[in-house]
Amino acid sequence: LSHCALGELYSRMKRLDESEHHHREGVRMARQLQSPVRLAQAQTNFGNFLYGQKRFDEAEKSYLEAIEISREIGNDSIESISLGCLATMRFDQGNLEEAKAGLRLALEIDERADYKRPQGYHLCELGEYLLASGQPEQAREEWLKGAKLLEQVGDAQGLEGKRVRMREACAAAGVTPFDE
Repeated sequence: LSHCALGELYSRMKRLDESEHHHREGVRMARQLQSPVRLAQAQTNFGNFLYGQKRFDEAEKSYLEAIEISREIGNDSIESISLGCLATMRFDQGNLEEAKAGLRLALEIDERADYKRPQGYHLCELGEYLLASGQPEQAREEWLKGAKLLEQVGDAQGLEGKRVRMREACAAAGVTPFDE
C-alpha cells in the first residue's frame, strides 16, 4: 500500500499518529520523486486528514498547495476535488460566502471537463450551502441535479451520504427534505 492509502487506513482505525506519519511520508515521497500529480493528491489527502483533526490552518495550506500544483500542471480533476474539500472546510467553519465561491469554481471545472461524479457531489454541497444562506428553492434545485448525477454514475453510497447531510440540513432549516 502507498503511504497515502496507509494514512487513510490508520485514520479509519483511529490510529491518528500513524495516519499523520504516513500522510507526511506520502507528501515527502511525492516531492522526492518530483511527481506533481502525486504531490497534489498527497496534499489533498493530507489536507483532509488535518481538517478531520480540526487543524484548519494547516489543512487550508495543504489544500491551497494542491490547488496551486494542479493549476500549474493543468490537472483539472485534482483541482476540482481540492477546491471542493477546501469549500467544505470553509462551510463547516461558517465561511459561507467563501465556501460557495470555491464550490462554484469547482463546478466550472466539473462542467468544462464533464466530471459527472465530482459535479454531483459539488451540486449537492452547493444545495446545502444555499439552504444555509436562506435560499431553499434554489438549494432544492441544485441538490436534486447533483443527486441525479450521482444516480447516473451509480454512486449509491455517495448519494446516501449526501442524502443524510441534506436531511439534517433541511430539518435544521425547517424545510421539507429535497427528495420528498
